[in-house]
Amino acid sequence: MRESGQGGQDLNGDGDATDDSVLHVVRMGNGSVTNLGHQATGVSTGGWLVGYLRFEPGEGVDINGDGQISGSVLQLYDAGTGTTANLAFDATFPLAAGQTGDDFLICAVPELGVVPPTDLNGDGDKSDTVLHVLSAGQAPLNIGLDTDSGVQLLGRRVLFPVREFKQGSHDLNGDGDPVDWVMHHLDVP
Repeated sequence: MRESGQGGQDLNGDGDATDDSVLHVVRMGNGSVTNLGHQATGVSTGGWLVGYLRFEPGEGVDINGDGQISGSVLQLYDAGTGTTANLAFDATFPLAAGQTGDDFLICAVPELGVVPPTDLNGDGDKSDTVLHVLSAGQAPLNIGLDTDSGVQLLGRRVLFPVREFKQGSHDLNGDGDPVDWVMHHLDVP
């Protein structure tokens, strides 16, 4: 909800009632509304999970502990338990699961968005965007493969292209060169 559209209320507790867009979750079964108290973008759902990017500059808070107030930090709200986990890293997108009732989300994590920056796919650099699976009550599952373009979800199957040069210039399809985009799939347990 936009604060300006709610009578100028400070919905996220940042000390102003300006034009923040603050995430609220509505439970369709009983109509209850929960204010998560965060300015959010990139909202996606998967079953009871809500993934979103919490915007540091809008709240004036260092959410991921990197000493800066400049990023959008991934959060995971579990509507079943009413708890929010700060995953403490930037993400380029959370994506909802392919079918209603699937309690997982897929996200791409830039290696430079982790505090401290980390080589997440083991290719010797920190310039990639690496696929992760998010599930309630579990640590993010690092798939270890770069994917910075186009992820498709078909039920519990994730389809995504991997550029060979972003995997340390490894020949992933056995054609003798490291310049291709190679399609991969993952079946989420």
